[in-house]
Amino acid sequence: MKRKTKILSTLAFLFIFCFLAAGYAAITDNLTVSGSINLEAPNEVYITSVTHAGASSGSTGTVNSYTSTLLNSTVNLTSASSSYVTFSITVYNGTNFTAYYQNTLYSEAAYDNENIVCTTSLATNAPVQSKHSLTFTATFEYKNGISVSNTTLNSLVNFKFSDELTQEEQAVDEALGRFDDILNNETELGKTFELLRDEMTSGDGLSGRNDTYIGNVIGSANSDSAAINNLFTDAEGNNKLVLEIDGVQTAVTVMVKYEDITGDGVEDMTIYMTPDKITGSIWNRPKVTVYAAVFTSTTLTGTDGTTITNWSMLGQLFKGTATTNAYSGNVFGASDSFNTDTWRSSEAYNGIASNSTIERVLAGL
Repeated sequence: MKRKTKILSTLAFLFIFCFLAAGYAAITDNLTVSGSINLEAPNEVYITSVTHAGASSGSTGTVNSYTSTLLNSTVNLTSASSSYVTFSITVYNGTNFTAYYQNTLYSEAAYDNENIVCTTSLATNAPVQSKHSLTFTATFEYKNGISVSNTTLNSLVNFKFSDELTQEEQAVDEALGRFDDILNNETELGKTFELLRDEMTSGDGLSGRNDTYIGNVIGSANSDSAAINNLFTDAEGNNKLVLEIDGVQTAVTVMVKYEDITGDGVEDMTIYMTPDKITGSIWNRPKVTVYAAVFTSTTLTGTDGTTITNWSMLGQLFKGTATTNAYSGNVFGASDSFNTDTWRSSEAYNGIASNSTIERVLAGL
């Protein structure tokens, strides 16, 4: 009977491990290698390394495996009630938004000694910024006041980070992904960087706009809005500037600027996006939340002499605010867009304080 119970416990452990790791496997299973490859970080928070950080005399810990935010380990403590094993764990946030530590989760079927507990050095809601790493410790030790009988723990624990996005953040994320496709991946529809630049430089009939920027106005049929909506519509006919979930629609107002914002002599592409509903008048210019992402280009030459241009995002997606304005800079128009010159960061990035310009934020990279 004991042998049967042990086999069932092992099968349950393996089932839970496979189930929890399925999301990560889905990311890696689609990788095809042919010649040189460019690996992108998964769009999630995930463990990048686990090392031993300390242990009491005679205690040992083994890292069996890790994937996503799951750690599979075996800990052997001594009979001393004060014995412990500590691991140092580093996670990376591959998403475009800040994630926050919630708690450490485990299933009883994959945690075979309830008298040994796992505690971390993280406080609840400890942040890990987009495209950044965070290192913390996880310590396995006995519960207080127990009588030690079983000194071994086999466990699968999940260091849960909340990276679920609000609908507004999802809308911005969709728009940003589509913009990346326009710059780098679009071939089927011809909605490429070249078409984007053509739309910028074409005659638009909109007073005050020059050929260094283009944007949309929600609900407007003007030529610039039509051009942006066309560019941001994918091959399946989905306009990535509009996200609808359970009947609730979020529309994104964007401004794309072509300028040397980094000061290195090379033109960059900056996209500013707000999911906020823009209101106001010529007498009232409220601020709205505006996310900014800067892309810079690199020319790559193949062995056959052909060249391609690759656009990559500098740093991360930056959150800030900007004052509403009339599109095309008409100071006497009602607020239907925003003024990118007034953009200021709403949090600190790379040691650069909040309320900084985009140029100052980039200088901290």
